[in-house]
Amino acid sequence: MNWLTEQTRLINKAVYSAHTTLQFHASEKFQGDSSIQLRPEQENRLDRYTIIDVEAVKLDDELKHIERIDILKMDIEGGEYHAFLGMMELIKQKRIKLIAFEWNKVMLGAEANLFVSLLKDIEEQYGGKLHALDQDGNILSAKIEDIAATDFYPFAIIQFT
Repeated sequence: MNWLTEQTRLINKAVYSAHTTLQFHASEKFQGDSSIQLRPEQENRLDRYTIIDVEAVKLDDELKHIERIDILKMDIEGGEYHAFLGMMELIKQKRIKLIAFEWNKVMLGAEANLFVSLLKDIEEQYGGKLHALDQDGNILSAKIEDIAATDFYPFAIIQFT
């Protein structure tokens, strides 16, 4: 679609904290709501889901042959906590320079507070600096607590030096 077929390889797997099989909830109405997490029901957003078994992998293993990752972008509807857990070796080894992700408290559900704790650990132990992008694409310094206080923030960044 973006003429990147020569530089892109599609791998039909979920990223997670372990090698396992997950149930993926594919939305029939709102494709952006498809996730390993089941979206909480809302009266004004009725939907049906098809459940698909999906192979899940750790990015630590899938990307171990890549020496340096300049940008890792994820928008995975509540799967961020487990995705980060599955790439902690890459983070510890400082092989990722920047991770762009979405904060979606509704989709993170019970894992939202765990994700906040993990992000704090990444900042304190591994030198990650949290930033936010504004609507014009400007990088702003940010605090995890400020982003976590919102239900949704689509432009969070952790940068490693």
